[in-house]
Amino acid sequence: MDKRKTLKQWLDEHPIGSCFLLLVLLFVFWRGALHSGFVTLDTGWLVVENQLLASGDLAVFQDIFWAVDADRRWETLGAEFLPIRDISVWLDFQLFGDKWIYHHAMSLALYLIGCVLVYLLATDLLNDSVRGFLVAALFGLLPVHLPNVVWLASRKDLLGLCFSLLSMLAALKGPVRRGMLISALFFLLAIWSKNTSYCVVVWLFGTIWLLRPSRWKGRWALAFVLYGGIGLICVLLSFAMGQQVGIIASKYHENIIELIFLQGRLLLKYCVLLFDSSSLCLFHPVPEFRPLLQWQNVLGLLVYGGMFGAIWICRKKAPFVSLGCLFFLGGLIPVSQIISLQNVMADRYLLMPSLGAVLIIASLPKKLLFDGMILGVSLVVGMGMMQRLPIWYDDVSLLQDVVGKHPGSQKHEELFLWAQLEQGAPIEVARQAVQKYPHFGGLHHLLAKELVAENNWVEAEQHYRQAVVLQPNERRYVHDLGYVLYKTGKLDDAFDTMISLTNLHPDYAMAWNSLAAMYIDKYQIDNNQRNILQGIVAVENATSLEPTNSMAWCNGGTLHYLAANYDKAMVHWERCVHLNPESTVGQQGLLHLQRILSR
Repeated sequence: MDKRKTLKQWLDEHPIGSCFLLLVLLFVFWRGALHSGFVTLDTGWLVVENQLLASGDLAVFQDIFWAVDADRRWETLGAEFLPIRDISVWLDFQLFGDKWIYHHAMSLALYLIGCVLVYLLATDLLNDSVRGFLVAALFGLLPVHLPNVVWLASRKDLLGLCFSLLSMLAALKGPVRRGMLISALFFLLAIWSKNTSYCVVVWLFGTIWLLRPSRWKGRWALAFVLYGGIGLICVLLSFAMGQQVGIIASKYHENIIELIFLQGRLLLKYCVLLFDSSSLCLFHPVPEFRPLLQWQNVLGLLVYGGMFGAIWICRKKAPFVSLGCLFFLGGLIPVSQIISLQNVMADRYLLMPSLGAVLIIASLPKKLLFDGMILGVSLVVGMGMMQRLPIWYDDVSLLQDVVGKHPGSQKHEELFLWAQLEQGAPIEVARQAVQKYPHFGGLHHLLAKELVAENNWVEAEQHYRQAVVLQPNERRYVHDLGYVLYKTGKLDDAFDTMISLTNLHPDYAMAWNSLAAMYIDKYQIDNNQRNILQGIVAVENATSLEPTNSMAWCNGGTLHYLAANYDKAMVHWERCVHLNPESTVGQQGLLHLQRILSR
């Protein structure tokens, strides 16, 4: 019996076993994604330090679905409306706390689920389980997917992929009307996971047109209204929020001609990124597409035109070539710079378009020789992925890779120095970094922190002030400046700084807690009861915004004790000790209260 037929028969007869086999194969290559570290870029404020999502309070769901103010979006939920992503991170915190290896495990699990869905979809489209398995294996081992899997801030990409594939499968299987409705629901969840997932409509309509034209016979109008309505509403919401929080960047092109040439140049770069792991990078600069008539631009336009032409020319005799080109180009529409985003291009943008590339490969003749070639390519690219994976364990190695590939980028050299300082480089290195890049506020901030550790308050204040001047929207810089002003005895300036910070960022729990601590100290100086009342207001804001902050509860206990509110002081100190059993102030406060109340 033909070996290929035997393999196909086994895969067909053991669907669960075939999925398990795929998972084992992929896990062997991806097991290095399970580690206890994380890259702080975006991950810090979005996941690791996100007290809103770390809270177990169900009231957080109101913010997830309804908070649209710029301050809340930027500092806790990001500049996009992605409630499914936010709920996913919230669940991780409830299940695993701050054990980051399990957060990584959840991301890897979502990616592996996405690969299984690719297997199911490809098998259904190709009507061949062997080729479907190989398509899924090749897709799952592409090195370009590294940031999607190992960067905790990219959870949205994995959720968007899974729900997009579920939308496809639901639309292609079962009763047409019910499948369409379920598919539309998954489509909505995909957009709420990753707002560029509306490209799945191009996939779905293209698949029906090329391979299953009879499925929506008489229902095309319903499909346009259903999917179009959901997509339009979500796109308008995304644009409205994007303009409010400033995610929409200035255009990199000046007219339609330049946009067309930029498209070709981007497409050419994306084609290289797909299988060449040596060209991968966290950040990619804007391609130098001017002057327009250079060979890279011309070649990019030829590739672009060839893909568009292939969609029409191959639609009957080689429909999977047409479908692959459609998937690839359709997946790139959201990042095509028609609407200019902050990042011109990124490796992670290729997660969904890469499915189109592997579908083109899947159109090879269904013979054992070609199956072996696809498997060989999969294993080779998988080895490239494994070699590159460790650089995602920390900021220094990741940014060092960026600087090595783009040595002329000052922004990335600044970030590389910043990452080195974050990992504890000596203060001499911090001084040299500030001298080399005096206009990067983050370097001034890190140098100031090192100076505080050496009790050099005067020079620390100078650098904190410079950091605030250079990056006035960084509220942590303003907060730390207020703290230094307070420690150096400049009480009026310190209070003015912290109060203005809470007025400008009323959702900043750290500022409220620091302000409460200042009121405690000020009361001990002037014995003015008004300071206690203002401190209580500040600490109530801090604990409501950040209910897991033991220090805020500790300060609340002290303030209520000073106000003779012993019952409330007891509640606050008990909560403090519950959150931090090693809190000396909380323990001593409770013992002191017990002696008072027992008299």
